[in-house]
Amino acid sequence: VGELQVALGEKEMCELEKGRQLLSAVVAKNASAVRALLNAGADPLTRARDGGVALHRAVTPNLIVMLLKAAPAAAFVRNWEGKLPLEMHILRFPHVVDRMNLLRAWRETTGTGVFFQISLGGQTPCGLLTEYERVELNLLPMREGIVQDGELQVLADEGREEETRGD
Repeated sequence: VGELQVALGEKEMCELEKGRQLLSAVVAKNASAVRALLNAGADPLTRARDGGVALHRAVTPNLIVMLLKAAPAAAFVRNWEGKLPLEMHILRFPHVVDRMNLLRAWRETTGTGVFFQISLGGQTPCGLLTEYERVELNLLPMREGIVQDGELQVLADEGREEETRGD
């Protein structure tokens, strides 16, 4: 993609190289190099061969926050498989101790919206989390509901009683 952008005049070769260096620094978990490259104008939306951006490769809370602050739109970039960076992090780290720290970094930096982006497979990142993680991240309980007369009618878990929630 980068070479095509250079050929079309959308990017200069030096911009592409800085973006590639940023991708490498993120993979190496080198926070000081990432910070320096971002300060030097490296584009955090530069795509790797798999279509991912640096945020797809970040594996520490510090790098995630740094990249999200540099390019908030990166949270919504899908790689060629159609996966968001948050989905990749959830799938890549199913049983690691730092998983909650990674998820907290996402929640504190982006809010809740990215947790509810529907993937190409029809699932949300929130749906990939455990109940414990959803509670810890203060994400709404996943409950069934329908929209009726412009209001969400949430079906209660016990007895399927309906609760009406306005805006």
